[in-house]
Amino acid sequence: MKELNEISNTVKINTIGSDLVSALSDLVILQVDNDILQPNKTKNISTNAAELEAILDLARAGDSGTTTLDGNEQTLYEETDTTAFMLNDFCVDLSNQAGGDTVIIRIYKKIKSGGGYIQITDDAVYVYAGVQDPEGINFIGPWCSIYGIKVTIEHTVVAAAFDVDAEFNDSKAGG
Repeated sequence: MKELNEISNTVKINTIGSDLVSALSDLVILQVDNDILQPNKTKNISTNAAELEAILDLARAGDSGTTTLDGNEQTLYEETDTTAFMLNDFCVDLSNQAGGDTVIIRIYKKIKSGGGYIQITDDAVYVYAGVQDPEGINFIGPWCSIYGIKVTIEHTVVAAAFDVDAEFNDSKAGG
């Protein structure tokens, strides 16, 4: 008889334990649904998600690609936002530059909401004099802003129009 009671008690305990686990699971789901992961704490699912969204994610910018130079100042990259972001670096391939070509690369920044761009670097002037070496010109930042950063290229002395490839890597809150 004693063995039977022990088995019955074990079954009851397991049943109570199973119900308790189920109830706790329901409570955790309820807490998550109500955004109360830790009652009486300043951290919860919403604040944690907001913090994750605020982390700057490095990525290849959508402005990366090919531009055909036409003798005018042209925008290679432009980002405007209302939260902080960084242009980390970029590379411009000038391997298609020919004799007599002169190219100027400029970096601009907005420093107030609704403001215009101001140039923040000296003109980077590349005059073709034989083989372009190095072919890829790498610019290392970072350049940080809340309102806007723009990179332009101008083909000032034109032997012939040519394509430049550029790759930009930037970091933005939430990707």
